[in-house]
Amino acid sequence: MIGIKVCRGSSFPGQCKETGDPALNWGSDISDVLLTTEEAARERGRVEIDKVYSNRINTSLDIAATVFISPGSFVGINENGSVNNGMVKSISLSLIKNGKTFSTSSSMTIERNLR
Repeated sequence: MIGIKVCRGSSFPGQCKETGDPALNWGSDISDVLLTTEEAARERGRVEIDKVYSNRINTSLDIAATVFISPGSFVGINENGSVNNGMVKSISLSLIKNGKTFSTSSSMTIERNLR
């Protein structure tokens, strides 16, 4: 059985130095009889990190044009002159009738990297 320590946020890419790294964030140790190889242990550690830590955020946007964009599509968001890419998680299209007039609105939720 292989035991593995889960660390994230290391200042030294690919390394988890026990001391001298104030950015390092340790997770709880993983020990399982099914972890019989280093590769399996690393993958299990990655899964544990992904469960509780992410550098992604969801952003909700109102869209000026009423268009349908498939969830799973990649889009670019122009924020203050810089373009951030993200994946469409959901989209909402609304049609509202008020007497003889109609109005439309649309919004989407995008998953993107935290800056």
